[in-house]
Amino acid sequence: MNCIDCGKPISQLSTRCQSCAYIFGWNKPYSGYYTKDFNWRLKKKIKERDNYKCQMCDVNESTVKQTNKQGLHVHHIDYNKRNSSPDNLISLCPSCHAVTNGSREIWTEQLSKRII
Repeated sequence: MNCIDCGKPISQLSTRCQSCAYIFGWNKPYSGYYTKDFNWRLKKKIKERDNYKCQMCDVNESTVKQTNKQGLHVHHIDYNKRNSSPDNLISLCPSCHAVTNGSREIWTEQLSKRII
């Protein structure tokens, strides 16, 4: 049997591999927090659209991966985890992503102007 999201081989006791289960939130207490479509495929499309660069500091993903295995983060501009529309998502390096946790109204306005 294969994972229903990424196609990796899995045991017959599950429908998703551990990685996809984590991404979709099925193994977290608040499993409905993110939408099902906020997955690695959508994140890849957003990173491609943003030329694999942080849209705040312009660092590229290969540089980020030298210190952070995950690479660039995909951030919800309006902070609504249920709004996975591409015009609400932006690529940020972990450092810039951390900065956006305060002054949410200001960051929502600033980041929405940076969508390519």
